Amino acid sequence: MLQNRRSQNNWLIACACVGLSLSCVVLGADRITLVLGNGDRLTGTVQAETPESVTLETLLGPIKVPISQITRREAPSSLLPGPGTGGTSPGGTNLPPSAFGTNRVSGVASTNTATLKSGVGQGPNLGPDRLQPGWHLLSQPWMKPLLTNWHGNIQLGMDLGFGTSERRSFYGNATANHTWDRVRNLLEYHVAYGIVNQLESANKMDGSVKTDVDLGPKRRVYVYEHLGAGYDHIRHLDLTFDTGPGVGYKFIDKPKFKLAGEIGAQYQKLNYDNAPGKSFFSGRVGENLTWKAWDKVTFTQRLSYLPSVSDPEDYRIRFDLTAAYPLFKKITISLNIIDQYESRPTVSVHNNDLEIQSTIGVTF
Repeated sequence: MLQNRRSQNNWLIACACVGLSLSCVVLGADRITLVLGNGDRLTGTVQAETPESVTLETLLGPIKVPISQITRREAPSSLLPGPGTGGTSPGGTNLPPSAFGTNRVSGVASTNTATLKSGVGQGPNLGPDRLQPGWHLLSQPWMKPLLTNWHGNIQLGMDLGFGTSERRSFYGNATANHTWDRVRNLLEYHVAYGIVNQLESANKMDGSVKTDVDLGPKRRVYVYEHLGAGYDHIRHLDLTFDTGPGVGYKFIDKPKFKLAGEIGAQYQKLNYDNAPGKSFFSGRVGENLTWKAWDKVTFTQRLSYLPSVSDPEDYRIRFDLTAAYPLFKKITISLNIIDQYESRPTVSVHNNDLEIQSTIGVTF
């Protein structure tokens, strides 16, 4: 039943082949220079080598380098061979061609191909941000505010009923908050699944992303952008999608009590599985409240009213209320009330849909 609602993603995984060979040098020690994929160069003596890694003794101590991060191996500049078949060490000892690989160009060791494998370096200055090519962007100073200051909660709940009918309902909620200077991000995800007498009866999911940016010296006024999508089998909705900007004002902004109002515009798209779908532009009036009533009890409430611009009698309302109590430092129990009202629902669907959940969650 869900196959026509799921999109399939194909991922292409590319495996690059890079050069690799051994450079055996003078005085009974394998002193080499490793050139890494990010351009770094490490010079030292080979202590040990496996198919997965090379352990190099350097001035900083032993460093274990994954094979996947080594693009090539070179002799240190003071040990590069001169022209000819072999080479000469600083002490005048002739080095065989095998010490620098079978194909030598300008005294630089030749390379053999090796399949790239994921790996993390161990030792000074060889964390993932240094070795993994994809981590370079994340290690930039300007990326740090985007990767830190995240907090949230993951909740799971289940209802069981036995008697005339057997009922099982499972639901989960996840929220993540990010704050940096004037920017706030709120990510939400809700999912519910139910079974009555071995038959699927309830299946719905929705998620949203909202970004606020404070304006002015007092930061009372802010602008926002909201994006949400999902589906709801109970209300015969194959797809719901809405997005739009707006402006908000913080009427009260205290540590234990916050109240803000919002007004904006929204584009809405509703696809039904038992009737033609519709898409339209609407206004949006919203309200957000957070109240820490006691030291361990916090109420969070949100309300959105979305009337169609072309027909104000066609509107939707959503009300969310959560009361959270921490059992332990990271474990909370919550009571969630989610009420959705649609003035013109599709055939055989009630205007109002009320859901009450009790969940246990982990805070991060």
